[in-house]
Amino acid sequence: GKRPEYVFKTGATYQGEWEGNARHGLGLQKWTDGARFTGFWQSNYAEGLGQFVHADGDVFVGQWNKNAAQGLGIYFHKNGLTTYGGHWIEDLQHGDGVEEWE
Repeated sequence: GKRPEYVFKTGATYQGEWEGNARHGLGLQKWTDGARFTGFWQSNYAEGLGQFVHADGDVFVGQWNKNAAQGLGIYFHKNGLTTYGGHWIEDLQHGDGVEEWE
């Protein structure tokens, strides 16, 4: 179930659902550098659908497996000029995909 915001020793915070001592269910984690992940967690891992906003402003929206982009997803570069949509395996572009530049 839900609990109050949790602050890790690193200064990162987590708001969302838990199962025992593990992040599990829908939640938001924020890091001290400004990065944040909003999405589903399973046994302390980002798992399923989620959005990761990098500290530099780049954004990935898609499927996750054990904290890595895995499956279908779209990467938006902060400059707004480049996007990549396609398949990912362990945080890397893999197989079919479309990259667009403006």
